Amino acid sequence: MMKSSGFLGRVSLLCPIFLAFIFASCIQFEREYPERVFHVISIKRPGNMGGPEAPDIVLQVKRCMISPRYKNNELVYQNGKFNFESDFYNKYFIPPQDMISEEVTRWFQDSGVTGMVVDERTLLKPTHALTGSIKSLYGDYRDGEEPLAVMTMQFLLTHDNRGAHEVLFMNTYEEGIVLGGRNAESLITGLNAALTRILTRLEKDLRAAFR
Repeated sequence: MMKSSGFLGRVSLLCPIFLAFIFASCIQFEREYPERVFHVISIKRPGNMGGPEAPDIVLQVKRCMISPRYKNNELVYQNGKFNFESDFYNKYFIPPQDMISEEVTRWFQDSGVTGMVVDERTLLKPTHALTGSIKSLYGDYRDGEEPLAVMTMQFLLTHDNRGAHEVLFMNTYEEGIVLGGRNAESLITGLNAALTRILTRLEKDLRAAFR
């Protein structure tokens, strides 16, 4: 009995040391993984591009559609001709189609192109609707090529003519912005620049369409 008690005593002394070792190892193991970072696409319309072309129009900006390739919240990179991968540790704060829809709405609210710009939550009856579709949204990191932020969007402008939706305008815009590095922050900066260019071109085209 004395031997058994001594053995148990030694085990009881070693248990706290063993548990402390396991705990320290777990902390060290967890630190080897980077933290997840959440990003936003956010732009500001530069300057004033002129007065309203159509002050009587109520333009509704609909929620953007998006290709299934890019609908998840994780950033997407192209590493080869047919090789795309998502980044588990770098994500959009909310779904990218929602962020971009908000930016499109805010852009045209600040533009003065039409008398009023609303989103889909409005109770007002719009006279026209602008629908955007995100065709591509990724970082092009292929070897031997300049890193690019790639964004492609298609926009459709319709007019509600007594219940019949008449297509007034449709165009596709593609931008590739050269990046300063192959990392998530550079990609988000590039996507913001790409969206700014796309909406600048779209605004010019809409002003012409409303004339």
